[in-house]
Amino acid sequence: MLATRCIALCLSVVSVLAATAAPARSQSPNPQWSCDFAHAWVDPGLGIDPPISEITSQINDPDHPYRKLQTAIDALILHLDATYPGTTAPQQMGIVHALPGLYGPWSNGSGDVLPIVMRDRVHVRGTSARACVIRGGSSTTQSVFWPEASLGGFRRAREVLVDWILTQKTAGLPQQSEPYVATKWSGLPIDAAETFDAFTLQGGDVQMLIGDANQQTNDGAFAGRIANCVFDMRHNWITQGGSTVVGPYFGLMFVAPFFDNVHAWGYLDRRFVVTNNTFIMAEFSRPSASSIPTWVNACREDAVALIDVTNPSCVLSAVTSRDADTTLRGLSNLLVVNNLFRTMPLGGGWASQTKPMAMLGVDEADCRVRYGGEGPWHLSNVFDPERVGADNSVATGFIPTFYSRPVVSIFQGSVNDFEVWDCTVGPNHCGPFYDGTCAIFGTCGPTAAAPFPTPRKELWNGHNQATGGIDPGFVGEYLNQVMNPQPTPYYAYRDWRLLPGSPVADIGVSAVADEPPYAYLQAENGAEFIDSLCTDQKIFRWDGEVWGNPRVFGPGVDVGFDEVGSFIMAGSWSNDSISHNHTTALAPTATVGMPRRYVILPDLFVSSGGSSYQVQINGTQRFLSALSATGFPQVINPPPAWTVPPAALPTPVVDPTLPVDFRTRYINLTNPPAQQVPTPWSYATPTFATQYQPLLGATGYVQTFLRVPPSSQPLDDDEAAGQPTPYLRYFNMQMVATNVITNLVRWSNLQHEYR
Repeated sequence: MLATRCIALCLSVVSVLAATAAPARSQSPNPQWSCDFAHAWVDPGLGIDPPISEITSQINDPDHPYRKLQTAIDALILHLDATYPGTTAPQQMGIVHALPGLYGPWSNGSGDVLPIVMRDRVHVRGTSARACVIRGGSSTTQSVFWPEASLGGFRRAREVLVDWILTQKTAGLPQQSEPYVATKWSGLPIDAAETFDAFTLQGGDVQMLIGDANQQTNDGAFAGRIANCVFDMRHNWITQGGSTVVGPYFGLMFVAPFFDNVHAWGYLDRRFVVTNNTFIMAEFSRPSASSIPTWVNACREDAVALIDVTNPSCVLSAVTSRDADTTLRGLSNLLVVNNLFRTMPLGGGWASQTKPMAMLGVDEADCRVRYGGEGPWHLSNVFDPERVGADNSVATGFIPTFYSRPVVSIFQGSVNDFEVWDCTVGPNHCGPFYDGTCAIFGTCGPTAAAPFPTPRKELWNGHNQATGGIDPGFVGEYLNQVMNPQPTPYYAYRDWRLLPGSPVADIGVSAVADEPPYAYLQAENGAEFIDSLCTDQKIFRWDGEVWGNPRVFGPGVDVGFDEVGSFIMAGSWSNDSISHNHTTALAPTATVGMPRRYVILPDLFVSSGGSSYQVQINGTQRFLSALSATGFPQVINPPPAWTVPPAALPTPVVDPTLPVDFRTRYINLTNPPAQQVPTPWSYATPTFATQYQPLLGATGYVQTFLRVPPSSQPLDDDEAAGQPTPYLRYFNMQMVATNVITNLVRWSNLQHEYR
């Protein structure tokens, strides 16, 4: 009743927002902070969690990984608080290195109870977004602000995969309850910007939640960086094990509750960088082995990939005051750069043409960036421009809808180094005119809307042939269309990497800070980003496949989690299946698939002008474990939890005489004979050129690349066959291409496979 009353009373209550220049502020750690990180490793297959009394005993010990991601995160913040006292505390942070596997409550997963709760000064990095998967689907829920009404809003019980609620410097330590016992750094003026990097998120109701805090008990300040991830938002799709994954309503959800305490009135900014991520909201594939390709596995019709929204706090329990303008609106000044939002074209199967949405509550100033505060503004995100706005409602029918109006933020002041926006004092603003029952004692004028964001490149929307539109060109969708996915059962090629020649390649913006003067990106709203000078924390160093796969390859950075290199190894398996041919300790029930690999190369290796390339692929492999007679992992070789992959060179070899993108060797180019690796594979590439026009109706380009071998010469993927027990193993590959006419040698990027 209280919520209904509040909304009814507030229907005419809005405020006029006058634009002022946003103060520049950095979203990265201060450059003078120490790079002497504390480390924790987590292995969902072989890790072991110690007793709670010894939780920090495995810190900085790569040979003893934790099993649960949450245990490693909690252990690190406890270690930081106990180990670094006094003035050295602000210089210390921690990094969790997550090994391949399934994180969460699913069978053969890590056993993590969701949500994964991020902690202050603790960064979380996967070894590859293709292999580190957080999957929802349990019954664990929490109360989440739900923007299903244009005014006020409600709270609902929802499953969250990753929650940033405790990343403020005042949030305290694990096992504490409010009021928190202060950490040694809680009084410092600068808050750390935590990093979440290189994961795939699947299922859940909200895949990542930022800022839905109780503003009466903490300052609600949030800063962070979300990079090189895949937000798989597809709904009701089937895993390799035959289970159904129910898709989310929101991929990224930023919530700014009304700020009401002794400091100020208003909304605290969310200092977040959202960069180089891929949001998958539909798939063009075969629904079965004998079907023709079509749109399958679409997300929920009312889903939103990224929403920025206020919570006016009108429906909470009575306190001193509430925001008199209950219009849901996006006030955070985010930096949204190089993200790919893949939706199905309009008319592709959703009942409503206004759903789903790539972004709600996000304005143009959040998405336009420039280098170092100089020069022109650049657009870098790729999406359908008709899927951004203030709501995804429909004119008739009761279909769940979400609301958040992009508005012009007003800078009022700072609290603990965080800006307060849209403060409820001063000219053209509502005062704190609510009592404890949300009765109104004042009125307001109309809210000033901000421009909707526009894309760097427009996705094909299915009906606007004048402007055309593009398809990103995903590896998995290509393989599904051109390869025969026999034998049954049908395997979905869930591989969201980009094909060579993709129209989203080289069109992003990058910020590389290897030395002063600290190159950075600046958003039109004033937000700034400086990539860390610390090697372990750089988010523009590697792409979502991480080690051996540079984030910038070629003339520019690609949009999305993947950077197209010179070498793609793919086959009859999905990104996230853990095992693509044989059962392993992580996937003991997996059905044996096709022993088939495909190599995809850019067209620079096509023979022309009398030149000819020869290609050889070398691989190195390490057996990590097998199943014991009791069915539990049994260590064969002690499996280090790695930052440099097993069987790779700790210090890569660099040949400065080779072209800049082809001069680094990550592995020895001879195969250890004892490991029975079925490489090197060698062939001449010009024979197997192919062309691919991704979607019927998409215009403007044809992707040209090489695919080897043809179906008559398959690459065998049976290296796990014939072993006495199913193995958990790591396998990496690097290509050497030689022009036999000019003798020009090129070393490729690295490719990883996991068993």
